[in-house]
Amino acid sequence: MQTIRVYVLLALLAGMLTGVETAAAQTVRGKLYQEGPDGVRRPAAFVNVVLKTNDLKPASYPVATGVDGMYYFRNIMPGTYILEIQRGGTKPLLRYSIQVLPKKVTNIKPIVLPASGPAPHVP
Repeated sequence: MQTIRVYVLLALLAGMLTGVETAAAQTVRGKLYQEGPDGVRRPAAFVNVVLKTNDLKPASYPVATGVDGMYYFRNIMPGTYILEIQRGGTKPLLRYSIQVLPKKVTNIKPIVLPASGPAPHVP
């Protein structure tokens, strides 16, 4: 009888720990568009997106947008981050502050990259 109680307790603890790990693993996703010279917005493919902490240290590996302009970061802890958009190097084209919420998926509003020309100033 004592052995059964120990196994039940261990099973409950294992379930609780698994739930905590799942709750901490967040997905951040968003979509980039490129504004063309004709003013039409199209998905921005193969653009580097970097997630950083507020002190600008990497919070995840950089990702590239797909042909549909979508990007995904997985296993991100809830908190405030800086989302950097980079094209053709490591200098950020755009930088946004984002809030990752404690839910399975945090959707970032679509971002529109300006038409070709000088990059906007990033502080």
